[in-house]
Amino acid sequence: MLSSAVPDSYDVMPIYHKKLDEEGFLRYMRTTGDILDLGIRIQLPEDPHWIQQPKYSVLKEDAYEKPLAKVEYYDGNIFTDMTLLVGAKEDVLKNTDITAYIDRFAPESWGASTVSGDYLSIDFYVMPIDDIYKMAAAIWEYEENTYVLYGKTAAGDCSLVAKVAAYMIGYLE
Repeated sequence: MLSSAVPDSYDVMPIYHKKLDEEGFLRYMRTTGDILDLGIRIQLPEDPHWIQQPKYSVLKEDAYEKPLAKVEYYDGNIFTDMTLLVGAKEDVLKNTDITAYIDRFAPESWGASTVSGDYLSIDFYVMPIDDIYKMAAAIWEYEENTYVLYGKTAAGDCSLVAKVAAYMIGYLE
């Protein structure tokens, strides 16, 4: 259901567009015009205790193959700041803090289906940084884009990062 309260923390004001879910119920998806112009749809879980203060932006640099979509939010369940980057694989990976970690650890395999039923694989990493912190990351590809969702945390169930990725995939068309 469309919330009447729109957070004031967006870099770009969100727009809502209508979508029918698998049971035919009308849903509203929150995203931004600039990100939609890139051909990228991003739908985060709507739980305000879980996904807090999302900020949507587009990163444009001459060195990029194409602009990157960026979403930052606070995950209230694992108590950490999360970042989602979407774009060309090489550009996305060089703009994350995880490249040094993913080369050293084997991922868990997760997956989810898009609206049209296409199954997408998610590489999910939980990588120790030190005695306290770990880096959690979910990486998947859809069409010509690579999605990387990551954050550093000291607490909570890191599998929630993969669950957010699976949720987002469920809204891809």
